[in-house]
Amino acid sequence: MNTAEDEVALFLEPRDLIVISAFRADDKMRRGIKALAYLLLETGNPLVVLPEDHPGSRRLKMVVSAADRVRLSCDITPGTHPDHHLLCSAPALSGMEIVSVDGGVELLNAPPGIRVWREVLDW
Repeated sequence: MNTAEDEVALFLEPRDLIVISAFRADDKMRRGIKALAYLLLETGNPLVVLPEDHPGSRRLKMVVSAADRVRLSCDITPGTHPDHHLLCSAPALSGMEIVSVDGGVELLNAPPGIRVWREVLDW
């Protein structure tokens, strides 16, 4: 992970999830999520955390969190929060948690009507 002041080496644990939040829901963004996952998992591309008032944060299309439990919040600025258990979201998803469980993922505090799909990335 790279910040404006430092570089921090973090390693995933077997139960950790990599959660990518995108600010649109369309086929183009789904392909972007797969591309970002590839960059992170296959090429070892580092995560970048911007300072809170950085002008680049307004242009981010996707952000990433990696932990065994990820909480969604609409009260943070995308790309500026170094806590890996917290990820920015739309207000409707704020407070939801994505939790690693044996053999899968559990959603806590999910709003009614949320759609979930699983896709195995094969590259």
